[in-house]
Amino acid sequence: MFTDFKLTSAYKNAKVKYFDKNSKYIFFSDIHRGDDSVSDEFARNQLVLLYALNYYYDRGYTYVEVGDGDELWKHREFRHIRLAHSDIFEAMKKFYT
Repeated sequence: MFTDFKLTSAYKNAKVKYFDKNSKYIFFSDIHRGDDSVSDEFARNQLVLLYALNYYYDRGYTYVEVGDGDELWKHREFRHIRLAHSDIFEAMKKFYT
């Protein structure tokens, strides 16, 4: 029941973004951020994503993550992922502040 409430709330409060031929969007998927342990396959590629995020932010793009961003099925506590990749989350945050 709580999940339904949260999803409904997110949907009702979501911003509508219109776009045209001049709009700049970048879509990322299947990033698979983990907890920076040996099983974290993203860890060795995080600098590539950090560079890309800064590149697109500096050029005025809107960032959209379409799925499989965090490995929550492997790491139940998001805080471990957040701490492991704080630089990535700070770079993503710039797009929305």
